Order: sequence, then C-alpha cells, then structure tokens
Amino acid sequence: ERATAAQWRHALETALLELEPELDARWRRLTTTEQKTVRAVLAGEGSPYRKAVLERLELGKASAQQALRNLSARAEVESRENGYALVDPLFAVWVERLGEQAPGEVWEPDAQV
Repeated sequence: ERATAAQWRHALETALLELEPELDARWRRLTTTEQKTVRAVLAGEGSPYRKAVLERLELGKASAQQALRNLSARAEVESRENGYALVDPLFAVWVERLGEQAPGEVWEPDAQV
C-alpha cells in the first residue's frame, strides 16, 4: 500500500533516531574544518563557496577546497553537475538538524540548540 506523508515522516524520524549513535560518531570523526565544509555544502545548496556562507562559518575558501578533497576521498561528499552533495541523505538531514552554532563550537547531541 502507499505510505502517507505522516507515515513517511514517522519512518524518517525512526531511522534518524535509530542511527543517532552512528551519525554522531561519523560527525565527531570529521575535523572542525570538515564539519564546517559539510555545513557549507548544505547551506549553499551544493555550492560550498558562497561568500555569505563561508563568512558565517568563518571558513576560508582554500580550507573548504582541501576539506572537500578529503571528504570526497572518504566518500562523504560527491561532486555533481550543479555542485556537491553529501553521499548519505540521512546524514545530510541529521547535520541540517544540528542547528546554528558558533563556528568551532563542539556539538553535543543532547544539547538544546
């Protein structure tokens, strides 16, 4: 049978809850620059070099370029025709939910943001 939008949202929330430890560990393995670059890819809708995004994240373009090379080599991000994307869409949703934090701030999954 076809799933309703509510059923789909419930399945997504269940998957994210179930994968929380793995997603958190994956996030923590990234360097601060890589974390900022992942956030830049998401905030820039595939274009991590948007000036406003780089400034907000306090991320230099050269640092983002190197981080993208590292993230690509580990299959965390991939180059697409219109920019970059995270390979794992659940990780992308999870990262987007981290909320806005001060650059360099260490994210705690139980913290209220």
